[in-house]
Amino acid sequence: DLAVALGGSAVMVQLLDKDGDGVADATQVAACLARATAEANSALQIVIDLSTLSAPYADSLVYNTAELAAFYAWQQGGDSQTMPDNVRARRDDSLRWFDQIVRRERTLGVVPKAATGQQVEQVDRNPFTPGEPRTYTWRSGVGAFW
Repeated sequence: DLAVALGGSAVMVQLLDKDGDGVADATQVAACLARATAEANSALQIVIDLSTLSAPYADSLVYNTAELAAFYAWQQGGDSQTMPDNVRARRDDSLRWFDQIVRRERTLGVVPKAATGQQVEQVDRNPFTPGEPRTYTWRSGVGAFW
């Protein structure tokens, strides 16, 4: 996901290949991802219990964290190169997205599982059985409240 956020693996190698072997250094990649993940966690911890999140993570969370990591990759490996404006803009968009999560204007886009794992159904206290007359109760026979 970091390579995609950077614009391809060639850009990732250009930025994060410190030993010159033609492959992005794993420690450099891990550092960028760790920094981005820490920033995402610090934003989300305000409203989300992070212990409830597990793989596979929501795509929106992965993409926005990757955009933060791309920013850090440019910061870390860009040396004297100027960071592209679109990298800064996408980082700003991701930070805005995290802020919207905290303000509860957005969600991660996942539906949490029930705590027990059991399927919950609504109980009909006055079920209709075909062939039998429906039993009316005070609640079912009363009209609207207005």
